[in-house]
Amino acid sequence: MSKIDYYADTFTYFKTLHPTIINGNVLDYGSNYGMFLDSSNGNFKQETYTGIDIDNEALLEGKKLFPNATFIHYNGFNHIYNPNGIKGCRPLLENEHYDTIISYSVFTHTTIEDMLDTIKWLYLKLKPGGKLLLSWLDVDNTLTNQAFYNKRIKDLGYCDIIKTDDYAYLNDNKLSRTAESKKWLLLFFKKDYLSNILSDYKHVLVPPPQSAGCIQSCIIIEK
Repeated sequence: MSKIDYYADTFTYFKTLHPTIINGNVLDYGSNYGMFLDSSNGNFKQETYTGIDIDNEALLEGKKLFPNATFIHYNGFNHIYNPNGIKGCRPLLENEHYDTIISYSVFTHTTIEDMLDTIKWLYLKLKPGGKLLLSWLDVDNTLTNQAFYNKRIKDLGYCDIIKTDDYAYLNDNKLSRTAESKKWLLLFFKKDYLSNILSDYKHVLVPPPQSAGCIQSCIIIEK
């Protein structure tokens, strides 16, 4: 039985934004068990897919489901998912360059500093002409606001209005300028601010593709 849920049709998400993704190899940063492959329903070749994640149990499941794909574990730090991990830790990749690098719902749960450092590292792994696609939360997007309005985890409190002139962390459902969460962390951006801090890259910022049934916008960086 498929493990796909309403927010995890990542194949449709990325293929809608980058239709030729199926023609090359893909590195999935924060792959979990391989939701991209799962949601492709066999339309993406396992042999051209590499998934990397800090969740080793998820990767082991991915290896069972998709034995011809490549899954790589690394012990990277994350405030929520791997607080005992090593800051700056990067996975060892068998293939050094990729046509497309994707990352779904990873940079929504990290710090700006880590996001920028990781983008710099991932960019080096792209082939010339390759694309990097990363999901993010747009504070002004209607779909995003509707999803988060009055729907926070009740035992952590509520934060019904998410507004900022540049960026904001939602730490355990309380808005903050710093990442201090112990249970839950979300990072929101103002579009113009995000575009400015990515000015060293050729990029576009696009809204969530409605066909994928998700609320996350996307950064598309081309090498």
